[in-house]
Amino acid sequence: MFSRLKNSEFVKGNSAVGISCFFQPDGGIIASLSILTKKKKKIEIVKKHENITDIEELVKLIPVSFPIFLIVDGKGVITRKMRFETEYTDEIILNQILPNSNSDEFFFEKYSAEDGFIFASVVRVQQLNSICEAIGANGRIIINVSLGPLILNGLLPYIKNYFEFIELPFQKLVCKNNSIVEIIKDSNQNGEAVVIGNENIESNILLSFSAAFSYLTNYSESEKLPALIQKNANEYLYKRILLLAGWASLVLLFMLLLSSFLIFDKYRALSNDYSEKLKMSTDLISKLNVLKNELSTKKDFFKDFIISESTKLSFFSDQIAATVPETISLTVLDINPLSKKLKEEQIPEFYRNTIVIAGVTPNSTILNDWIKTLQKYTWVSQINIINYSQENANVKGAFKIELQII
Repeated sequence: MFSRLKNSEFVKGNSAVGISCFFQPDGGIIASLSILTKKKKKIEIVKKHENITDIEELVKLIPVSFPIFLIVDGKGVITRKMRFETEYTDEIILNQILPNSNSDEFFFEKYSAEDGFIFASVVRVQQLNSICEAIGANGRIIINVSLGPLILNGLLPYIKNYFEFIELPFQKLVCKNNSIVEIIKDSNQNGEAVVIGNENIESNILLSFSAAFSYLTNYSESEKLPALIQKNANEYLYKRILLLAGWASLVLLFMLLLSSFLIFDKYRALSNDYSEKLKMSTDLISKLNVLKNELSTKKDFFKDFIISESTKLSFFSDQIAATVPETISLTVLDINPLSKKLKEEQIPEFYRNTIVIAGVTPNSTILNDWIKTLQKYTWVSQINIINYSQENANVKGAFKIELQII
């Protein structure tokens, strides 16, 4: 998930700086710079500079907030083409280029080539850090680095006018099937321009263009970066995430404020409407008070009636309880039960003058004797056996009877 977030265009941004730095034998540099931007899947050149020999001049040309992809080549950068018959590790490749070298002192990069060959490039970390620290001054951020011209592999499918060779300053690249197969050193400082889309890209800026292009298209990401570059890359990513999160928070806060205002305005309108209705309802409130008084009088009447009814039902319950045999256990005694299950907002209906009794008995004989006893009461008009079930003589039977009251 972190890798997808890191490579997402939303987090990475839509602009990048590519820098190509060629170390001269006398200790100087020749650098080129390309600033690209991506708009609706179309990449455009914003600015380009070539043949820069002064680091301070180079730094002034770099926008502070843009990520930088650096390409280094020339003195101190060794690139070899090799092939292994057996499995190989990075340590084996490095020792093939520089026997008995300490891997902690070198930055190493490899690319696959045709027929099982690989290109491997190596440079001292100290040399790489020195140029990165010089370029990364005053807030400039180098987030990725590559060695030699092999980053061009990602650009070859987009070049219209190359056939077999691409000429760069101080080297010629032999290409086949959109892949570099040979690197030939050359003393010529000028190469040939290539056509990408509708743009003529001079050979002096081709590597810096390829670096920025690779960043915007996620073509190249080194497996292991030097500690300084990795730290810069992480810091840039976290700053971008915090910046985007801050903007997202502001947008969310604005939306919440806007929603709150709209809700407040809606309820203020409702409040005004209800206030008007309240003023118009004073007569209704007066009538309501009159009705409340009438209702209170009727409640008193029904209360007296209910007390009388309740006394009668209590008498029936007591007489039933007095006749229950010791061997019968009651589980239900429902007086005036509901006629059907009650649904939402439905007025309840009852079976009037009805008592439902349920329980368990050792056998039906005891139940029948008890029913005969109940039938002797003058207030009982009829007794119906609704249900009786008993699995065997060793298990008590469950029963349910219904008493009709006079």
